[in-house]
Amino acid sequence: PDPGYRDLSRRLAAEVESRLRQAHVELEEKPWQVGQSKFFMKEEMERHFERLLVESAKNHVIMLQKRWRGYVQRKAFRAIRNSALEVQAAMRTCLATAAYREAKRQLNAALALQSTFRTALARHVYLRRRSAAICVQRHVRGWRCRSRLGRLKGKLAADRVRKLREEEERAAELEKARLQAKEKERELEEMRRQFEDAQKAGTSLTPEPEVPLAEDAPLAKELREENARLLEKLQAAEAIAAE
Repeated sequence: PDPGYRDLSRRLAAEVESRLRQAHVELEEKPWQVGQSKFFMKEEMERHFERLLVESAKNHVIMLQKRWRGYVQRKAFRAIRNSALEVQAAMRTCLATAAYREAKRQLNAALALQSTFRTALARHVYLRRRSAAICVQRHVRGWRCRSRLGRLKGKLAADRVRKLREEEERAAELEKARLQAKEKERELEEMRRQFEDAQKAGTSLTPEPEVPLAEDAPLAKELREENARLLEKLQAAEAIAAE
């Protein structure tokens, strides 16, 4: 027989016997013995040995089951933990995105308010400066116009006086010519009326009354010509006054 086998059997039997004695199990003296090729145990020792063997196998089976269940549970736990981490990451990403959008909206609103206020302030300053510039330009232009008018005042005064006098003279001449024309027109109308009355009356058939008529014909013609000349003067004076 293999000497290693004998030593192993002896160590196992000694260990089992020591455990049984520590457990306060009553055993006979030398309950086992190693032969040349076999291992001998008493019945009581063999029964306890089988019980311990079964318990050891049971413990190993329980250990294997525990390890396997632990492995399965750890694998499931890792999967659940990874899923939970992914869900947490997604939720944190959503919350961070919402917070970023809210911060960006607030930033845009603040920038819009700042730009509006700055624009209003700049516009107010611009309008004030523009009003001041327009006022200065108005005063400068007024001063220049007054200065120019002051320089031209002496020169224009004489021209205006002369033009006023000429207009007054033209108006006087126009009024005089109008009165003369009316007077001539009235004389001509009186002569025409007298001539028509003489024709209607027919008081004399002798050639004596024809003499004044013949004498009055050149006078009427002269009056008409004088009236035409006066009308022409009147029209010329009116044209000059209109200019």
